[in-house]
Amino acid sequence: MAHRAPAPLPLATAGLVATNVAVFAAERAGDGLAMCQRFGFVPARPTLGSALTCVFLHDPTTVAHVAGNLLALALFGFIVERALGNARFALLYGLGGIGAAAFHVLAYPGSDVPEVGASGPIFAVMAAAAMLRPRLVGFVAVYAGWNVWQTVTGSAGQVATAAHLGGFTTGALMMGTVFSRQLAAVRGWRRPPRVAREVAAG
Repeated sequence: MAHRAPAPLPLATAGLVATNVAVFAAERAGDGLAMCQRFGFVPARPTLGSALTCVFLHDPTTVAHVAGNLLALALFGFIVERALGNARFALLYGLGGIGAAAFHVLAYPGSDVPEVGASGPIFAVMAAAAMLRPRLVGFVAVYAGWNVWQTVTGSAGQVATAAHLGGFTTGALMMGTVFSRQLAAVRGWRRPPRVAREVAAG
């Protein structure tokens, strides 16, 4: 009887949480607003580098934003990384940040206001978690739908909900294509035997 390999430890998730905590501490200890201005993502001047650095920065004037983000990252990241593995999870997270930045540019193409926060790639992780664990679909769908409503109505204020949707979309697309094999393994999907397919095809 074959034994399944043990799920990998969520080292990437732990590393991302620790990095965010360290960067936030540096923001609080120094000039955090200047750091956000320098390394945040500015839609009017988009770069790949700033799309990646901005996800490690948060508003230094409040702890609530970073605390909520890192709690969600720890909870959902644990599920997703153990299913995908460390390297695939890191790829999903990084591309989630890039997808979030792309949607933010589409929503605010000429804005000079820097966008910061880990919410974009975390939404990618949330989408992946919902596809891996269907019991999470309701919670994630409500949260994503709320962000759609805020984006369409313009009621989000300073919250970059378009970036959230960009991350969510990227995560769902990655799980449905690049990581479809891992998704199928977790969900227990199996291709029918070749003979059965031939019979079904007539």
